[in-house]
Amino acid sequence: MDKAHQINLIVGAAQDYQNGLMTLGVLIQKIEGILEILNDRGLKDELFDALLVLEEVYARTRIGEFDFEKDGKAFVERAVSEIIVKAESYSTHLH
Repeated sequence: MDKAHQINLIVGAAQDYQNGLMTLGVLIQKIEGILEILNDRGLKDELFDALLVLEEVYARTRIGEFDFEKDGKAFVERAVSEIIVKAESYSTHLH
């Protein structure tokens, strides 16, 4: 398995979310699935906090009575950007 390619899939999924091509729930599933396949503790640790933010906001939207646009969107945008930066940085250190 090409670890760099898998990390690029994480970056691509995050960018697809930014471009409105997938939902937050699908983004979380994709990232968690790739991290599970990679089984790379260092990368999991790098992305943990940002992924936790995504999961928290997603959980609150599922519960209801949560205004995503007002209370969650900025957090998600920041976390997705962080995932892209950290994943790209991690990938460059693989070579």
